[in-house]
Amino acid sequence: MVKALEAFGVLLFAAVVTPAANAEVLSFQCSWDEKAPMAIAVDTGTMSASRDDGGSPYRVIKVSKWGVWLLVDQPSNVAGAAVQMIERSSAFDDPSGPGKWVDVIISITGSVSPIEGGKCWERGGR
Repeated sequence: MVKALEAFGVLLFAAVVTPAANAEVLSFQCSWDEKAPMAIAVDTGTMSASRDDGGSPYRVIKVSKWGVWLLVDQPSNVAGAAVQMIERSSAFDDPSGPGKWVDVIISITGSVSPIEGGKCWERGGR
């Protein structure tokens, strides 16, 4: 099991340190359960992201036209990885609609679960 976790750590590290070719800052407004929206800023140059509500910072794993994959930077993120994914508006025929915001808990088996009512709108979307 330790070898599997070490291999997972190397794979995750390789994905995190690969920066995007054209650096930009992506802005999202995200909310869940009808709560007030918060802003998530994704810097593709430094491959980091932050929330304006004081929540845990993120390391950016991957940015594509379909989504932004974020590693939750937590001290408890040792035996597995807490990852969140924001679906991007550029993946839809109607870019004015919100994308899903989901938790992806990675362990030996892995699981994906929605953030109840979680939605994100890309500001200045494509």
